[in-house]
Amino acid sequence: MLKPNDLVMGMEKIANEVVKHCQHGKQSEGSVDDLACGQFYGDNVKDWVQCGLHGTAAAISILLLFGENNHVNVAKKLIKFAKKYNAESQNADDKLNTIKQAELLTSLTFNSLAEESSYATELKNSLLAKQDQSNGAWCYFLDDVNKHSEVATCYAVIALNNIMPSNSEELLKSTKYLWERQRHFLAQSEASDIYAIAIRSLILFTLSNCKANNSGNAYTQKDLKSDIKRLWNICRPQYQSQFEVTVEYDRKHKNQYLRLPWQIYLSHALLLKDPTCFYTITFQRYLSKVNQAAQAGGYKYAHAGQYLSTRTNAILFSFLDAAKKLTPPKSLISQGIDQFLEAWSKLWVRASVIFALGFCFLTWSNQWKELLGNLNSLWGDFIGAIVINALAWINSKGRR
Repeated sequence: MLKPNDLVMGMEKIANEVVKHCQHGKQSEGSVDDLACGQFYGDNVKDWVQCGLHGTAAAISILLLFGENNHVNVAKKLIKFAKKYNAESQNADDKLNTIKQAELLTSLTFNSLAEESSYATELKNSLLAKQDQSNGAWCYFLDDVNKHSEVATCYAVIALNNIMPSNSEELLKSTKYLWERQRHFLAQSEASDIYAIAIRSLILFTLSNCKANNSGNAYTQKDLKSDIKRLWNICRPQYQSQFEVTVEYDRKHKNQYLRLPWQIYLSHALLLKDPTCFYTITFQRYLSKVNQAAQAGGYKYAHAGQYLSTRTNAILFSFLDAAKKLTPPKSLISQGIDQFLEAWSKLWVRASVIFALGFCFLTWSNQWKELLGNLNSLWGDFIGAIVINALAWINSKGRR
């Protein structure tokens, strides 16, 4: 059974590896005031020049969420890079990318940095200005008004949820839109359509993480919890699978893609709405697997290549943090089991238990021998009766 401290160790390892990559990776060579991070981190990519908003926003999220002074100082330098990146004309498409801007805003909300509040407000206003007021949705790009996307809307809602009032009209419209979209994918997901499962997992996580009060709206919290548990149960047979789902979209005929680590999103959603899941075998098995990877430096999907994704591990980091904080109090039975296991580690306890079991076994075996002795006197009569009846039956058959 995992304990909160086990999760802290995994989180610390990821945070330290990200700091090391940001400070010593080739993409940050010669930089003093600002640092960058790319799509991947780790020793096997330290000589790559890679930097962008997905990776940098993910690194900021990890470091601010971890919260140690050194990590926060590195995060501040990453924020400087992100602001400069957004201001450069050659990155205009990224500045209009709803998901990238939303992820950057989300990263700024993990720690109250007073000096960045105005920049967070600027990002918030740019997102809100391009929300479709008729249904609360966003498109993949802020200058697009035709292709609504539940994926882009999810990331915008995750970001805005952290800095807007829970009763804001914008969030209420968006959550209603997302609920309807996840119900749209219901049939396909129950038929094991992995793309539909991934989209629903992202939406259900977004709604679980949202402060918006939806009483009297499209759904209740009971409906939300029910749909999460239902999807969780459907996905159990394939929950240990080693693949993400890729969402593709385009900009000016240039292909863009986004990986969805749907198992992490669904696990996080379940934890938020039903913390008792922490003690189930399936949940513990999955949490142990990803936490073991975190303690080795980061989690990667077997079919996604040999490199550690900064973004995937930022999503994992948030999940581990939630599991650490939301671990429910143990039942009396669980406490008793833990106390027994702790006591069992002591030699004198093991010796005492083995002696007691041995004594009980000898006592029981002597009683059993006495019982068999009593039965022996009846055994011959029992066998004799069977033989006599068998001979009588054979004799009657012969006369016929």
